[in-house]
Amino acid sequence: MATANPADRNNVRATITGEERKGHLKLDNWLEQRARTCPERIALISDGEEISFAELEEEAQHAARRLVAHGVRRGTTAAVTMGGGRRQIVLIHALMK
Repeated sequence: MATANPADRNNVRATITGEERKGHLKLDNWLEQRARTCPERIALISDGEEISFAELEEEAQHAARRLVAHGVRRGTTAAVTMGGGRRQIVLIHALMK
């Protein structure tokens, strides 16, 4: 199994924790930025369906609002127990909002 070198691990750690790094996009707002700069570009193909960045961002925002309505807040631990695909990608982005 290949492992990331220390510099790569530091970049990933900084992205996950939201630490700002010059020239790096933070993972938690990457989708929002892509939806703003290229909304019609294809972000995901799931079960043969193409989903644009704008559609994916809208679904993630909606899911984030539902999570908040159920008491999920920043710092809350959440587990994703579904299979892959569109719903999982949406939920992962919603959890980062």
